[in-house]
Amino acid sequence: MNLEGKIAHLKKLNILGIPKDKFTLIQSAWFPLMGIRINGDLDFIIESSLIPLYKDKILKIKGLNIKINNNNYHQFGCISDDDLIKNYSVIVDGYKFCYFKFYYRILKQRRHSLQKKDSKGIPDIDNVNDFFKNNKHLQHLFKNIPLHTWGIP
Repeated sequence: MNLEGKIAHLKKLNILGIPKDKFTLIQSAWFPLMGIRINGDLDFIIESSLIPLYKDKILKIKGLNIKINNNNYHQFGCISDDDLIKNYSVIVDGYKFCYFKFYYRILKQRRHSLQKKDSKGIPDIDNVNDFFKNNKHLQHLFKNIPLHTWGIP
């Protein structure tokens, strides 16, 4: 699968040359893979040692959104950004993705009025719940992702 063609702004991130094992994609970067909607921007976390080298470049690129020490990702036993990348990410087609349970928790906490919607007007949280209800997380693309990383009951 060509993730550059599927995930918006991924090519811009790749052009920066950050090694793939030194960052993890987060939040709506999952949605194109899940068939929910295209991501509007590309949220990601890079290893702390690389922040001084790349932060200023990243901030100048429209569509890239670096998160640094965001408390939403210091949950479930994760203690730092580096810990998230190393121990709380899964690999899909060569790219690290933060465990979906972090974003699922954020989505469930957002007020309904703040929920983003797909082109049909369906809120993201409803689409995510349908994704799990229809067992799409068990499909081929996701077969190597442990169930506990999704955050479903």
